[in-house]
Amino acid sequence: MFGGYALSLRAIRRLATEVPRDRPLRVIDVGGGTAAFAVRVVEWARRNGRDVRVMVVERDPTTLELARGAVARYPEILLVRGDAAALPCRERAVDIVTTALTLHHLEPEQAAEGLREMAAAARIAVVVNDLLRRRLSLALVWLATRLLGCHPISRHDGRSRYGARTRGTSCARLRPRRALVG
Repeated sequence: MFGGYALSLRAIRRLATEVPRDRPLRVIDVGGGTAAFAVRVVEWARRNGRDVRVMVVERDPTTLELARGAVARYPEILLVRGDAAALPCRERAVDIVTTALTLHHLEPEQAAEGLREMAAAARIAVVVNDLLRRRLSLALVWLATRLLGCHPISRHDGRSRYGARTRGTSCARLRPRRALVG
C-alpha cells in the first residue's frame, strides 16, 4: 500500500535513458520481498519494448517462496536469497540498484554497509525509497491501515516500522555517512 512504486519506477525510467537500448537494462531490487516491484519494472519494460533483467535480493526464505509464484510468468526476474550488506554480484555489475522500505529495518551501521554495497554494484545509480519516522507519519499510517481495510500484517508492520524501532535508520542519521557511499 505505501510502497511508493510510482516514485521508484519514475526514477528507474529516467535513469534507464543512460543505458543503450541495444542491451538489457540490469536492475537489482534489494529487499525486494515478494517481487511486486520487480514485476512492475518488467511490465514497464515490456510496454516500452525495453529488454530488462531484474535480480530480487531477499534474505527471508519464506518471502522468496511467495515470490516464486508471483514471477512464474516473468523470466526476466531472478530471485536470489541474499543480504544488502553482501550483494551477490561484482562491482558495477548492474545499471541500477533499488531498495524500497528496507533500510528502516536495519540499524544505522547495517544500513550504511548496505548502501556501500549498493553503490559499489551500481554503474549508474542507487534508488532508495524508504520511510521517514515522525509522529504524524505514525498516526497517518495507523489511520489509513484501518480506514482502507488493509491486511492485518500491513497494520502490524506499519505500526512496528514507524513506532517500535525508533532507534532505527533514518535519512538524517545516515547523512553523516553519505561520503562512504558516494
